[in-house]
Amino acid sequence: MADERLSVYVQEAVRTVLKQLVIYAVVPSPIRRSVSLAELERGQTMLHWMMVMTTAEEAVGIKPVRGKTCPFFRL
Repeated sequence: MADERLSVYVQEAVRTVLKQLVIYAVVPSPIRRSVSLAELERGQTMLHWMMVMTTAEEAVGIKPVRGKTCPFFRL
């Protein structure tokens, strides 16, 4: 009996989460202007570079050198 109640509870929780995901998915985009592919690629490149640098800094324990860590912009 307890397993059935837990199962119903889990199903209801999943149903609620899925409803919220659908509601969020159909919300209009906050980006109102067209963005070129080059801008999107640059943004992706910057996010990837920052992730790699952060991972390297944490793994090796190095401190970033301001202005010399990223070839794309100065920190």
